[in-house]
Amino acid sequence: MLKALKKATLVFVYEIIVLGVIYDALIVFQILTKNINGLGVLIGLMVLYLGQWAFFYY
Repeated sequence: MLKALKKATLVFVYEIIVLGVIYDALIVFQILTKNINGLGVLIGLMVLYLGQWAFFYY
């Protein structure tokens, strides 16, 4: 279980970095506005993390 948690955390950190760079690029090139629901993003990231943890655990 600890091994799966470490693997999921590592992959999640990489995804956060990549998604952050993509988000900044979309804002810089004015493709996306800054008006985004922060709670929705937070819930989505939590679901993504839990899904990855379950994937690596089973």
